[in-house]
Amino acid sequence: MAQGSSRNSSTSPRLPHEIPALASRIWYASDNLRRIELLFGKLREMIDASASKNHIWSQISRFECLPAFGQDLCSQIALASELFATDHTATGTAVLKKAFAYIGQVAQEEDIFIYGQLFIDIPFVLLDYQQHRILQCYLSHLYGVLDTPEKRCHPIAQMALLMQHITNEDNDKVIESIERLHYIAADRYDAIHHAVNFNSIERRMEAVLFNGGNGQSQSDFDRVLASFEALLEEAIQEHGEVSETTISMKNGVPGFSGSLVRSITSCLDSISTKDIMKQVFESSAPV
Repeated sequence: MAQGSSRNSSTSPRLPHEIPALASRIWYASDNLRRIELLFGKLREMIDASASKNHIWSQISRFECLPAFGQDLCSQIALASELFATDHTATGTAVLKKAFAYIGQVAQEEDIFIYGQLFIDIPFVLLDYQQHRILQCYLSHLYGVLDTPEKRCHPIAQMALLMQHITNEDNDKVIESIERLHYIAADRYDAIHHAVNFNSIERRMEAVLFNGGNGQSQSDFDRVLASFEALLEEAIQEHGEVSETTISMKNGVPGFSGSLVRSITSCLDSISTKDIMKQVFESSAPV
């Protein structure tokens, strides 16, 4: 947090020469609370638009995970963050440059909606490693490569601009808002499927793990775990105990680095929850 406090909050970054009306409203929003409200609205817009344009959303079942586009990019950001955190600055800088170049390639895609999930994953990675300065650079770079006539009004570009302003003023606020982004995403995933689904449970678990310091985390964790147990039982009844769908839910989806089960079993603060999950697996295993 100290990095954010050293910034002169009275000095605002310079506006681009041409700014669409929405970006102008974001810039001159009276305070961070208003910007955060706009941020949440942009996330809902991005998810809903993506679901309506991409047939994958309607084709996957409630028990399957959305394809994790851009996981290589997320892995590069995580590696760079770990290198910076362990004082391997030169190597971390090289990895980060490669990742930032990849962001530029992603921005050239005709349909960048599919990278929306990645957008709210990368800030989590950076904050996990306390890389607030890199987070600001990432958000600035992301908006910069999307600041084209075709894409500057895209929800992802607008989210990057909003979060950039929030981090410029208050790191605590961006942490609160990023945590809330996962809950909002989970609610939208549920609304699209008209029921709780694997993706929404995944998002809620990510939010609980990220917010592990407060007293409500254990109860939140248990509620999410109960939802997962119920969904797993439903998958077993519908597809069978040894089906590919059921096994994928238990083991995590290959290539999906943020799988729910791995998140649960890696939580160091909840031994009792690990035991519960073990019981769930044992009770659902084939005889």
